[in-house]
Amino acid sequence: MYKRVGGLLILLVVVAFFYSSGIIQALIIGDMEHIQGFLDDWGIFTPLGSMSIILLQAFVAPIPAVFIYIANGIIFGAIGGFFISWIGSLLSAYLCFALVRHFNFNMQIKNDFLRKIIGFFETYQEKAVFIVRLMPFIPTDLASFAFGFTLIKTRYYVIGTALGQIPAILFYSVWGGMQLPLLWNIIAILMWAAVVLGVIKVYELFKEKDNLRTSDSEGNEKIFF
Repeated sequence: MYKRVGGLLILLVVVAFFYSSGIIQALIIGDMEHIQGFLDDWGIFTPLGSMSIILLQAFVAPIPAVFIYIANGIIFGAIGGFFISWIGSLLSAYLCFALVRHFNFNMQIKNDFLRKIIGFFETYQEKAVFIVRLMPFIPTDLASFAFGFTLIKTRYYVIGTALGQIPAILFYSVWGGMQLPLLWNIIAILMWAAVVLGVIKVYELFKEKDNLRTSDSEGNEKIFF
């Protein structure tokens, strides 16, 4: 009880600090100038400042961390920005997931559609996490909390997240680091969408092959008996 109250108080103090700096508002409206200025003020601890913002936005304002990824690309370059964003995003995803698991929320899901989705997640484990992380239109933080309600093993969740978030973070890091003109940004977005669709198509092909093998093996067993 006291630990939870203490943790909540610490969180409130941290939120108050970041809110007074205006960084939360900057994340909501996408004020890149303010975000860059805030990170620059951290000096040699700028990487820690960046990761702290990624963690903060997951719990306080579950909005996409796109602007942070771009800012990291501008400040640290494409490669440095990628690694800082990747580590921060992975920590954020794990903490959201672990928070739900720690409090052991017992949620009864009655909706058949949601049950099927959770069943898909639990059946395909890290593959399901990987696919969800590839989807640019699915909020990553909300997905992290949602995965906590499933029976997916933690290591599979971490593996799927670590691999699945690479393309999006790399894209935004390069975008920020190279500062391309608008036309090239549009082309890059279309290429990114094509890559996502391609990965999904390849996954579907592998899934169809697995289903065929399973049905063939079951058919052979029936003939044998």
